[in-house]
Amino acid sequence: MNIYQNIKNFLYDENALITLFNDYIYIYNYQEVLTLTNAEVIIKLDKKLLHLSGNDFKIKSMLPKELQIFGTIRKIEITYA
Repeated sequence: MNIYQNIKNFLYDENALITLFNDYIYIYNYQEVLTLTNAEVIIKLDKKLLHLSGNDFKIKSMLPKELQIFGTIRKIEITYA
């Protein structure tokens, strides 16, 4: 599998959409924000957890299915819940 396919699989889940921009991340169809600190965010997706590490995290927009988090993202990790 090539790097493009790995990134595509990582960012697009059949149950959620994760889009990275320069200074924020957009998440569609999340279930719950489990942790929100200045340096760490953990979001529950359908069967996965999205872990963000970085600096200055702030929720810019939070709707029932859409979430925008601004800040400096240093690391993104997805694990199975």
